[in-house]
Parts: sequence; structure tokens; C-alpha cells
Amino acid sequence: MYFQNVLIKLNQVDQGKSKGLVGIEKKISPIESLLHLESEDVRVLGIWGMPGIGKTTIAEEVFRRLRSKYESCYFMANVREESERCGTNSLRLRKIILSTLLKEENLKDELINGLPPLVKKRLHRMKVLIVLDDIKDAEQLEVLIGTVDWLGPRSRIIITTRDKQVLAGKVDDIYEVEPLDSAESFQLFNLHAFTKHEHLEMEYYELSKKMVDYTAGVPLVLKALANLLCGKDKDIWESQAKILKIEQIENVHVVFRLIYTNLDSHEKNILLDIACFFDGLKLKLDLIKLLLKDRHYSVSTKLDRLKDKALVTISQQSIVSMHDIIQETAWEIVRQESVEEPGSRSRLLNPDDIYHVLKDDKGGEAIRSMAIRLSEIKELHLSPRVFAKMSKLKFLDIYTNGSQNEGRLSLPRGLEFLPNELRYLRWEYYPLESLPSKFSAENLVRLSLPYSRLKKLWNGVKDIVNLNVLILSSSTFLTELPDFSKAASLEVINLRLCVGLTSVHPSVLSQKAQGTGSEWMHFPYEPSKQ
Repeated sequence: MYFQNVLIKLNQVDQGKSKGLVGIEKKISPIESLLHLESEDVRVLGIWGMPGIGKTTIAEEVFRRLRSKYESCYFMANVREESERCGTNSLRLRKIILSTLLKEENLKDELINGLPPLVKKRLHRMKVLIVLDDIKDAEQLEVLIGTVDWLGPRSRIIITTRDKQVLAGKVDDIYEVEPLDSAESFQLFNLHAFTKHEHLEMEYYELSKKMVDYTAGVPLVLKALANLLCGKDKDIWESQAKILKIEQIENVHVVFRLIYTNLDSHEKNILLDIACFFDGLKLKLDLIKLLLKDRHYSVSTKLDRLKDKALVTISQQSIVSMHDIIQETAWEIVRQESVEEPGSRSRLLNPDDIYHVLKDDKGGEAIRSMAIRLSEIKELHLSPRVFAKMSKLKFLDIYTNGSQNEGRLSLPRGLEFLPNELRYLRWEYYPLESLPSKFSAENLVRLSLPYSRLKKLWNGVKDIVNLNVLILSSSTFLTELPDFSKAASLEVINLRLCVGLTSVHPSVLSQKAQGTGSEWMHFPYEPSKQ
């Protein structure tokens, strides 16, 4: 699986081919010089710059050009995001690097920390190229690389980061990515603002110059602003220019706020859902569409519009994500909905805000999503009706990222209510023996309760026609599964390590029999039918 993912990533990097990479040659040349490619030493180079300045694009292009010169290569994208997803299990990322370099998919866990002499000897004979994209802090770097004495002569490591302090004492040289100059900015803007069939550059020349001046040479902002204006009438260009002039851009977030105001209400909703909840969950496009399904509009069309505006990206693996700058802008937009009363906002993800909303019972109908990392929130005894006022809550994520913090949120008096609007529910270490009896589950698309204390999900038959994914792995107290005869959309069941499971309804086995591919997990052993 590691190598399949790696090949996909390498293919993605290969497909760049420098197309549309304005000003790239001016940046690649000094980087190659700083790498001292003829030197026998192992060298580490840092690429540093502000978000959206093009660090990843440059690193991808360097990797594409140099990879054929090395025995083994690995490009690790989005290290910041991957590390947050792994939590305390961040050594898993080091395992991926070593497995890829050694071309050994089943590298034993005990080899990750201290490399045995034989493995170290193999690596020490290899000339490798490693790129670590978007390193957040020195601790991440230490876990992934440590010292470089395990790498062979002429090996090279490239690290991209927005924080220069991360690189202190860890690299041989630092390349600072500068903004595009005015000519390059103008070229990149026109590339995205005008289609091949348009010849309007001269007519819009002065307006284009104004727009380019506002972007401060940041490629991500240039492309986003150009995509916003592409195909629009001249009067719209002029009105946007006036807004930007009034705002007097102090940072790139102003541009994305302007782009946000030009979205329709459905596009805004989807953008904020991705920024405040889905980004980082690594969910496939098809599942995102199911979770956001709305009878009033096509989610596919809206996502395509957001992609065309450079506000979201969809990878070759169909993973939906967005750039940090856009996400941070979206977070601020949500915060501004109610600065003083977090419970009146549409989406909650700040642990302090969530703590006070839950503690003081301040949640209301406005809340659409809530994401709680247990390691970041203070211990709290929840009331049985903690979610009673949040009747419009659609997405709830309570997770640990590998750390043992299951006791942070407790329900000493049980749980009487879960919103029937819920479509996504993940609650790791769910502390009760069943879900609330009044919870209909009719809108659930993904239900994930790993490591729970569940004995059963619920009584009777639920109209779970929308349920697509069910994850109950490592719920060792689980003894029975209910009637799933109405779960017509169910495609994934994960019951791994549910060792107490002895009785399931025949409908579950029927669903299992209809399953396709590796998505359908095996039972711990064949349970008896009811």
C-alpha cells in the first residue's frame, strides 16, 4: 500500500513538466547551486517562505528534475497535515520514508527507532533524494530524519517550511523564496485571467496592473484573483479594484475574503465545511458528495466551481483539500460570525471555544459542525442533553490522533440526545453502551465509533438508508449488531478486533456477502446468527 501511494505521488510530481510555472527557472538555478550536486557530502537544504509563495511548487519541480540521478527517492507532501493526522504515532511517517527508500513494504516497527547495523549499512550505501514538504517544527524534523549519518554519500534532503527557526542548525543552506517580480506577476495573472480565445489583455491592461499590484507577487493569490475575474465584464473588474483599494491589502487574506464574498451561498457553505471540518480527514470525493448532498443544488457542480476558482484542490486519489491561507481565511470568516459568543457560530473547531460552549451549555441551532481533538480540550463532564440545542448539527468529530485521552469528555449521567441531522459522526472511545434511543440515525452517512465501550448500537430497526461507512473497530465490549436490512447504501464495515462480537442480525451477513473489494473487513471470527 505504501508503494502504491508513493507511485501515485511521484506520478503527480512528474506531471508538472514546468507548464505554467512562471519564473521557475530563476528559482531552480540557485537551488541547484546550493545543493552542490557534485559534492560527496550528504547535504540538507531548506526552502523557506510565506504561505502561498510557491515553496511546494519549487520543491516538486526540483524533485522532478533530479530524481533520475538517485537510486531511491521520496517526496513527502503536507508533512504538517500528515503529522497532525498521525498524532502521537508520528513515527509511522518515518516508517513510510524508510520503507520506500529500502523498497520494503513490510518493514518491522522495531526497526524505525534504532536502525540495526544491516539496515543502516544498506542505507549508507545508497544515494537518495528526500523532500519533506511543509515541516511545522523541529520536532517533526527530528522524528523524520534525525541525524543524516545513516544516508549514503551525495544524498540530498530538501525541506520546505514557513518557519525559518525550524531550519536552525538542521540544514547546510537556506533558500528564501521571494515574491514574483512585476513582470512575472503580470504574466501569471494574464495566464489565468484570460482564456486562449480571448484577446483582451490590452483592453484590460491598466486594470490588470492594478490587480497585480494588490497581490504583492504571491502566486497563490495571483491565481485566485485571476480566476475570480476570468470571463467577467469590465465593470466588475473595476468594482473589485475599488474594493481592494479601500481595503489597502495588508495581507493575502483580504484577497481571499473578497473572493469569498463573490461566491453564491451554497458555494460559501461548502467552502466553510471543507475548511472547518473536512480538510485533513482525507475523505474521497464521492464520500464528500454524499455528506454534503443537498436537494436544492448539485454538490459536484459547486465543487467544480470552487476548484476552478483555485479555492479547493482534488488530488489524483480524489482527496479534497485546500491551501492553508484559504483555510485560515475561512476560519476567520466563521469567527467573525459571532466574536463574543462561539455558540452562535456555524462551525466550531477551537478547543477553548468548544470547551466553554459545552461546559456552559451555550450551543445553539446555528452550529453545523464541531471538531474536537481530545488531547487539546480540558477534562469535562458532559450533561445528558449537551447536544439538545444543536438540532442542526450535521458533522461531529471527537478524535484522539493516537493519544490516550479517552477520559477527557465523560458522560456520567448518560446521553439523552444526538441531533437527527447528523451525517458524519466519529467519536473515538465513545463511553456509553449504546447510542441514544431517540437518535433516528436516518441522515448518517459515516458512523465511526472505534475503541468504544458499546455493547450494542441501538435497539430495533433504524431507517439508515444513507449509511455508507460503519467503523466499530476495537470495540471489544460489542456483543451484537442490529438489523441492517434498511442499510441499502452501506459499502464499508470495519469490525476489526471486535473480539466480543458473538451475535449479529442475518442482514449484516447479507450485506457482507454483497460487499466488493477490500473495503469490507472480515469479522474477528464467524459470529452466530440471531
